[in-house]
Amino acid sequence: MYIGKNQISKEEKEPALKGYAKVSFKDKEIEPRVYAECVMDKLRTTEPMDDTFIREQICTPAAEDINLVMLKYNIKVVDFQYLMQLVQQSLQHNGEKADAIKWGIDNKQRSLLDIHKALTE
Repeated sequence: MYIGKNQISKEEKEPALKGYAKVSFKDKEIEPRVYAECVMDKLRTTEPMDDTFIREQICTPAAEDINLVMLKYNIKVVDFQYLMQLVQQSLQHNGEKADAIKWGIDNKQRSLLDIHKALTE
């Protein structure tokens, strides 16, 4: 089985984080990665896939969930851009705080889970 271009060697529940799985790959040059269990079935494929596939499998359901949250709060259409600006500022602020605490991976590989772990450890 593959996740993206990489063949899976081992998959295990992430003990410190409920709802996440740690995946190791046959290519030992690739660091193990943590994925949300809710998307693992969509990410696992029998053939290698490109990075766009992974992005779509993670971001499409996330966008659907975000839409449900906005519906729950009855966000006005006119306030959508403002809300996205607040979210972006929050992510940037938390990323900067995580950088100040510790960091060891490329900024482009950083996920919200990485930031959360850095801020809560």
